Amino acid sequence: MGSPQVLAECSSQSVVFGDAPIVPRASASERSAMTIHVRFQPVTAATQQAHEPVQLVWANQHLAALLVPAEVGWFLQIGFGRCEGEGIVFANLAAAEDWVRRRMQDCAAAATA
Repeated sequence: MGSPQVLAECSSQSVVFGDAPIVPRASASERSAMTIHVRFQPVTAATQQAHEPVQLVWANQHLAALLVPAEVGWFLQIGFGRCEGEGIVFANLAAAEDWVRRRMQDCAAAATA
């Protein structure tokens, strides 16, 4: 086995160690067309008075937000990264999914600009 190769690419902050194959970075149009996979994970949050059902929102395996039930749908308790925010109410989980996907795609588009 040869000596480890090190590749650092400043624009994407990627580093490759060892003999792993070097894969070319996706073009701007390829990155903007990438699918954002959004999924919900129902969990229970401990509150001062009881336990409350909440939804963790994952975008491409990254925690994007925490939603709690509201009288009229789902309330954005907290968002992370491109989904940072508070106080947004979604009529249903489909509306929340669309919002997360748009925010994440906006991030991909900004990275290609």
